[in-house]
Amino acid sequence: MINLESCRIALKELPPHIKNAEFNIEKNTSYLVKVTGKEVAGNSYSDITEVFVRASGEKTGFAYTQDLNENPKDLITKAYNNSLDIEFSNLNILNKEGRYEVLPENTVNLQEMVNYARLLEEKLLKSHKSIESVVVESRTDINRSSILNSYGLDKRYERKVSYLSAHIVAKYQDKVYNLSNAMSGRQYRDIDMEDIIDQVINQLESQFNARSYKSGVYSCLLDKSVMVNIMMTAWQLFSGIKYSDSALTGRLNSTIGSAAFTLIDSPAHHKTGYHYRFDCEGTEAGENILVENGYLKGLMHNILTAHSVGHKPTGNAGRYALLSGTIPTDIIVVPKILYIKPGKKDRRDLLKQLKDGIYITESYDVFHSINISSGNFSIPCRGSLIRNGKKAENITEMTISGNLIDLFKNIKEVGNDIYIEEFLKKSYCIGSPSVIVTNLNVNAG
Repeated sequence: MINLESCRIALKELPPHIKNAEFNIEKNTSYLVKVTGKEVAGNSYSDITEVFVRASGEKTGFAYTQDLNENPKDLITKAYNNSLDIEFSNLNILNKEGRYEVLPENTVNLQEMVNYARLLEEKLLKSHKSIESVVVESRTDINRSSILNSYGLDKRYERKVSYLSAHIVAKYQDKVYNLSNAMSGRQYRDIDMEDIIDQVINQLESQFNARSYKSGVYSCLLDKSVMVNIMMTAWQLFSGIKYSDSALTGRLNSTIGSAAFTLIDSPAHHKTGYHYRFDCEGTEAGENILVENGYLKGLMHNILTAHSVGHKPTGNAGRYALLSGTIPTDIIVVPKILYIKPGKKDRRDLLKQLKDGIYITESYDVFHSINISSGNFSIPCRGSLIRNGKKAENITEMTISGNLIDLFKNIKEVGNDIYIEEFLKKSYCIGSPSVIVTNLNVNAG
């Protein structure tokens, strides 16, 4: 039976050929309520515990299970027998003894979830006459993370995240439009519903009467959601694993962006309910300024990548990088909450500063449209033509293209409207405000 005490015992009784071992136990509980027409249209509950094991001797191997009836000692043996060509043991780089515990914050109020969902639905239906129906999902997630190893490391913490997502159907001039937006907070009262509504209306109105436009090189305002989509893939440039085979290779400690571009990886941020105490190796999670005013200061590291370059680990060990159909047992590098530092100007000020150009409001298929090795991108999108700082007409069937390093260098201004989005299996978050970028290729059709 897998529990913390049985794992502790197994780690003290390792076979002679296994020098060290580690358990990472992730318990994820999720409550979801769906509301439409002020009524509860559905609800669900899930409770999944994932156990990851690393065992080292002459080589290192990994094991994974969701079967809590397995024997921890057998799992350690299974992990070692799955050995990869990775020698952790000779490096002696597992985290040493340390203890950390945060008491549970696992209260869930289902009626509160319903009430906030109803309130957001009501506000959205009143926000724009074209909106015909709204489905709101309120979700409460509780994650308990535990890390134990044979050196005496024994840490655990629990976090609760409240989440509201809205799915809207609107009709304008006999055309139907579908869109959605979402936001999280530690408590439902922390979620800014007005921000959700503003983003919904902005994206909705940007689709009305859209037409194609001529190709060219423009100054563009990239909406915060567009920049988040770009950084959902582009963050790999700043990974200690990807760095040596990316567009940033050899650029550490040099300028790779404009003075307006600062990139931070942080364990917490007030615009999201997600927060991280330590990574899946037990390294404490701290703030890491990767790029400061355009200057590349550092990278994200797990223990192994940090050791390989003589740096300290940055608390970025994880297993879920991008979409994958395989069980992620190996330890890689992932962000915590990676975001572009916001500025002071709101969207209206940014549009005035842009004066004439294109406001890119939505983008698509960024995972297949960005090449990390070269930095080149070609991203389908839509938006609005801007004249004298105001929307003139909506345009669609566009593609923005270029190179990520050039994009970073051409960031002229950064807004204050930061948006942070959860990603794969809620294991990390990416955030950005809206940004003005000069000299951006926009291709029609």
